[in-house]
Amino acid sequence: MEEEIYLFWGGRVVLIQSVVTSLPIYYFSFFRVPRMVANKLIRIQRSFLWGGAHDNNKIAWISWKTVCLPKHKGGLGIKDIHTFNMALLGKWMWNLMYQQGALWVAVLEAKYGGWRGLVEEGNSSCQSIWWRDLKKPIHMPYNGKTLYQQIKWKVECGDKVRFWEDRWISMDQS
Repeated sequence: MEEEIYLFWGGRVVLIQSVVTSLPIYYFSFFRVPRMVANKLIRIQRSFLWGGAHDNNKIAWISWKTVCLPKHKGGLGIKDIHTFNMALLGKWMWNLMYQQGALWVAVLEAKYGGWRGLVEEGNSSCQSIWWRDLKKPIHMPYNGKTLYQQIKWKVECGDKVRFWEDRWISMDQS
């Protein structure tokens, strides 16, 4: 006879956030998680949240999309695995832009063109799988805009600016 463990909703949410989402964070920040793996992780999160065991399924009272909303929007604040993975991969562009002078940035600039190489369409046969995975979140639309469309930057000393190629103003003046 199996012994059942009873946790309230708050305890389940904390365990999901601290274990299922946080343990693979290192891998999420380097690699694009295959859809099959992400769906399996989501299934584990769902069954744990709703209290279902391996042989016992419970009713999901709220859609998973609502559960993954931030708390101030009525959700439980559980991270959506797909979006979380894309956000962590998109952070590489930020790091490439703001850690100029670092050795790893110099290597990626020499090999792929640095942060501009993430934005520009290039010959993908010459790029590693990892670099192609980093390019995906930059061009993937989220809430109607891509990550690149949402970036604003300052010219400052001008050594990183391409006068004729860079966008100077936003297309939408909102």
